[in-house]
Amino acid sequence: MSGGEERIESGVERRPWERRTDATCPVDPQRKAWIESKMIWLRDQFGVEAARGQIALPGRALYPADYQGTPEQITDLIDRIERVMGIDPDRLTLELFDSTAEKAANAKKLSSRAGTRHAVGHYRVRDGREYIEVDLAEAGDPAVLTAIVAHEIAHARLLGEKRYSAKNEDNERLTDLTSLFLGMGVFAANASIRFKKKVHGWSVEPLGDLSERMLMGQGDFEYSHLGYLEEPDYDYALGCLCGLRRETDPAWATALDPSVRVMLRRTLAFFKAAAEAPRRT
Repeated sequence: MSGGEERIESGVERRPWERRTDATCPVDPQRKAWIESKMIWLRDQFGVEAARGQIALPGRALYPADYQGTPEQITDLIDRIERVMGIDPDRLTLELFDSTAEKAANAKKLSSRAGTRHAVGHYRVRDGREYIEVDLAEAGDPAVLTAIVAHEIAHARLLGEKRYSAKNEDNERLTDLTSLFLGMGVFAANASIRFKKKVHGWSVEPLGDLSERMLMGQGDFEYSHLGYLEEPDYDYALGCLCGLRRETDPAWATALDPSVRVMLRRTLAFFKAAAEAPRRT
């Protein structure tokens, strides 16, 4: 092959939709270091056995097939989440509120095409008692409600148990990470970005460099963020959790949304390549 042909061959770019499992880290070095340090901190706080406990999955183990979002069903769901996350079900008091009118007013002012955030739950302490406040407007989807409740229970495990301060700049991000560490990572990661149901009635496993956000975000589609970590953060944190659990191909990963599952696969390949690197030198 001539020099000119070699240059042409090397200049061929990989198509963004080509199927592959690259050994790539989904986060930048700064976020990578933060996630690793906090996962170690959580291990030291709660013990490695907490990381190796139950991974909550969508389905009857948490909520019934005929779930309607009634107060009784919400209470039962919260009790089940509390048990997964290692907290006494009698410790927290549930209070419900409805933000439907507030969101309708905000919709007139803000476009949600770029992604919006709003408070869907609260953890509060009043007169020595701990409360979880949950937005009824989000109660119709049990998977999303589970992610919301898990975040507030994580606040109870951190703030209520005096393990961390709400004054710390990364308090909310660490709360998301704590939810993941204590068994609720599938729900937290899946809920991190939500497209409106009216435009997102299908599921796809992204290939190559394509992501669900890239595919959906090119059109006039509405989506919102839930939580304080982004999808890549969850992917790397889930990979770290797999390391603590000594899992290389976790069965629970099938419950992740396709885009999250693909990135977790790449993260695990990245860890494998990093572990094998010393052997090659």
